[in-house]
Amino acid sequence: MVDEDDSYGEKEHPMTDNPASIPLLAFSAALADLVRGAERSIVSVQSGRARSSGFSWRPGLVVAAESTLAEDGEISVVAHDKRSSRARLVGRDPSSDVAVLRVEREDLAQAPTPASNATVGALAVVLGARDGAPAASFGAVSFVGPQWRSLRGGLIDGRIELDANLNRATEGGIALDAEGRAFGMAVFGPGRRAIVIPMATIERVADILVAQGKVGRGYLGLRLQPIRNDSGGI
Repeated sequence: MVDEDDSYGEKEHPMTDNPASIPLLAFSAALADLVRGAERSIVSVQSGRARSSGFSWRPGLVVAAESTLAEDGEISVVAHDKRSSRARLVGRDPSSDVAVLRVEREDLAQAPTPASNATVGALAVVLGARDGAPAASFGAVSFVGPQWRSLRGGLIDGRIELDANLNRATEGGIALDAEGRAFGMAVFGPGRRAIVIPMATIERVADILVAQGKVGRGYLGLRLQPIRNDSGGI
């Protein structure tokens, strides 16, 4: 027998009255807040037919993935306010996949504070942009290793791999930890795995690019020269 006063459909549900009390909703809201806190520093980068992402590194300077930029032609960026601006290539380093662009606006928010390190299993958000609008993916740090050399000989300060979705439009975006700190730039690595170029590498390489326009590399070469042997022959 059902009590007439028991209105099942009208019962109060305390947990739904306060969404923050539901762990999953609280977690979702925290991720959205994390993205909102960093999205003003992200830009879309257009180079030739390629679309990718970049982030404000210093006033008037944007860091992007070098591999996404055409060899020549105009480059433009679209910021969070949908304003498109021409960008000038300051320098590029294929060995570390870091490029620096100069844009004629200094009102872009700088990327979040760099994180000291990345930890295997830690949550991560990759934040890029599509036509200036934020585009985010969620995952975890799947591997952390020591410094390594890229196929082109660049020294990368740590090997960080992500179990997170990455596409061409968001390549060059920033990888954020659960505190909203930036621990690097998300790019495609060998086998199209999502890897992170650490902020320590970006800071080191970008400083050189701003000062010199390129990163000098040592090399070994061979030259042939005829010599005479003891018998007088060549």
